[in-house]
Amino acid sequence: MARIWQSLVALLIAVALCAGMSLATPSAYADEASPAPSSSSSPSSEKSAAASADESAIVDPNNLLGSHLTEVSDAIANTYRETGVTVRLLFLPSFNTTQEPSEWATKLLDSLDPKPNTVLLAVASNDGNLVTAVSSNSDEWLKDKQTVAQLSDAALDPIVNHKDSQSPNWTQSALDMMTAIDTAHKDAESRKSRPVIVVVVVVIVVLLAAAVVAFIIWRKKHPKKAGRHSGKRAKN
Repeated sequence: MARIWQSLVALLIAVALCAGMSLATPSAYADEASPAPSSSSSPSSEKSAAASADESAIVDPNNLLGSHLTEVSDAIANTYRETGVTVRLLFLPSFNTTQEPSEWATKLLDSLDPKPNTVLLAVASNDGNLVTAVSSNSDEWLKDKQTVAQLSDAALDPIVNHKDSQSPNWTQSALDMMTAIDTAHKDAESRKSRPVIVVVVVVIVVLLAAAVVAFIIWRKKHPKKAGRHSGKRAKN
């Protein structure tokens, strides 16, 4: 019987370890194929470029991405697979609006009826404006103000700090923003799993304690009987 209780305790410990490891790993999104992003044809004005944003993940009439278009397109597809976030890039000479850039970008994005969890990086290269916008139908972790600020900072850094090149690194700006999306997603998944892990650990500890108490009670009710040899020595 003692061996049975020892096996039970060992089994509970193994279950606790397995549960902790499985819950500590963020849940993966299904490997769903995203629409293949492509560069739009060069429109004649900023208005036509913005209008075409609903047809392409990348709008780059002035070819700011240059030969890195495929690299950025692959990063967009990978970001969608890993995080479920759809990324749109809009590179224009000017936003051609009197509105605040962030307000303009948010209204533009929502007017396109985007998928849930869509992020827009909008750039006005001639005006020096760069803004990120998150669709209103996004999850809380993505549209959180702190997350949006982190995405903007990540995208802005290669533009501000481009001492090694004569022009801003628009490609790196887009790539860094997508890296920030991945980081924010992992942080959100980690925060989501912590309460569950705590509950599971507490339950396992309670079960272990109950098993130990039950074993002690059983031992008291069923004390070991003396062996035959010890009984003979007692008679002598």
